[in-house]
Amino acid sequence: MKVFVDSVPLPASDINEYLVNTIYAIKPADTIRSNTTTVNADPDLSVNLVSAHSYRLDVVILYDSSTTAGFRFRFFASAGVVLYGLANGVFAGSPGVWWRIPYGLLPAQGQQGLGDNQVLVGEDPFDSVATVSGILVTGANGGSFSFAWAQNVANAFNTTVRTGSSMYLRRVS
Repeated sequence: MKVFVDSVPLPASDINEYLVNTIYAIKPADTIRSNTTTVNADPDLSVNLVSAHSYRLDVVILYDSSTTAGFRFRFFASAGVVLYGLANGVFAGSPGVWWRIPYGLLPAQGQQGLGDNQVLVGEDPFDSVATVSGILVTGANGGSFSFAWAQNVANAFNTTVRTGSSMYLRRVS
């Protein structure tokens, strides 16, 4: 990391490196969904990416769902976008077990390498946390990159992605 000195003006390249090349989205309010398994993009967790670049990605999702409804998520991205990384959360197949999910190619519909949707369990009345970290490579296509989610099993219980959930991307090449 570059160290700046008070008496030296900042060149545009340094300002761009530290300000322009950082992209983030933070939820300003809760989003609630119930009685649906249709995975839709979150209204707040979407960013635009530049083509032919790589980004360091950190996603933190705070959610509340019942053990019956559960929580499923995926990413929507342009064709050819690749996410190399891991997701962590409470695995639906073994409630109480923290689970790592590897990611690979994200085809045009945003499908992860190991299947369409990643499924986690809800732990109501307690909020749960899911994280995704890795390197996102845009290749020839940039465009929108969005976090999308729904209930795993349609249920009248409100499934909520909480205020403060976030996506943070830092361009690394």
